[in-house]
Amino acid sequence: MDIPEAVEIWARGLDYVHVAGIIAACLVFSCFYMKTMVPLRWAALASNVAFLIYSVPLGLWPIAILHGALLPLNLIRLLELRQLVHRLRNARSGTFDINILMQLMKKERFPAGHVMFERGEKADKAYYLASGRVAVPAYGAELDAGEFFGEIGVFMPDNVRPSTVVCLTDVEVFVIDAKSIVAVFAQEPGFAVHLFGLACARMNSNVEHFKAR
Repeated sequence: MDIPEAVEIWARGLDYVHVAGIIAACLVFSCFYMKTMVPLRWAALASNVAFLIYSVPLGLWPIAILHGALLPLNLIRLLELRQLVHRLRNARSGTFDINILMQLMKKERFPAGHVMFERGEKADKAYYLASGRVAVPAYGAELDAGEFFGEIGVFMPDNVRPSTVVCLTDVEVFVIDAKSIVAVFAQEPGFAVHLFGLACARMNSNVEHFKAR
């Protein structure tokens, strides 16, 4: 018997159960090969389904129990990844859900005319303006409620404020310190994308302001 005949006989003896087992094995191999998490989770989900199709009819209960438990787990992780990608896209577009940070922030109120910080001061915190308006006199800029400020100094090499910020009206702010900002980056990458995008946009705006002058 030559090799083609042997392969043909072997293929004829396969049923859908064994085909599912072969597909499951291939999917597991692909999981180890993949480098990106979303396709990996999809492949893992498909392998779980294939292993269930293979193991249940044959009564291979340890395999069936394992993949029956892994199926919802992989589904949950896939949904978490999709939510993370969605948050990152929102952060790039300039939108960010501040409620994620509320547990790490402290609320403070300041009257009109109060100097939030001055140029050259140590930058150890950033602010989210909940209500009111503040001004950055050096650049002729004003910030309204819903905006972060003070983040540039936190990321400067010497950690000093590049400009002075003054309250134009009574303001209410939420304060987050530098250590908490770094900690949040690990848990919520969308916040990092949002802050760095905001800092770059403001630095570019400041450059244009000086060019205009």
